[in-house]
Amino acid sequence: MIEELGPITPVVVDSRAMVLDALDTMADHDIGSVLVVEDKQVLGIYTERDYARKGERVGRSAARTPITEVMTREVHTKIPDSIVAEVLQLMAEKDIRHMPVVDGGEVLFVISNKAILRAFAENKAFWDTTMRDFGALHRT
Repeated sequence: MIEELGPITPVVVDSRAMVLDALDTMADHDIGSVLVVEDKQVLGIYTERDYARKGERVGRSAARTPITEVMTREVHTKIPDSIVAEVLQLMAEKDIRHMPVVDGGEVLFVISNKAILRAFAENKAFWDTTMRDFGALHRT
């Protein structure tokens, strides 16, 4: 289950933040994404990929661009008892690398494909279970 990879406190930035604030927060926490929130409500997610595609390269100043202009608004989520195979399948289908794990509307943590790969490398049982679950997903 995906909850085995948490809990990791979600890192957030306020919806009034500039892109540079989000980049500083990501660098400070050594992570590749932040959730954009307003009054504890998730409005979107901002990732390294968003910066690469929508940032300085296309003429936007990180210091002057509001995060809400460049964040990804469509946030795909999973619940804590989701199996890793389902999470990986959705990540592949939607071409995303970071996914919030929510319970009752509250974000518990954000899972990344990097964290899943690390778990595979460090835990053979985790790998075996996920591969078995992939097989079950594709038999139905």
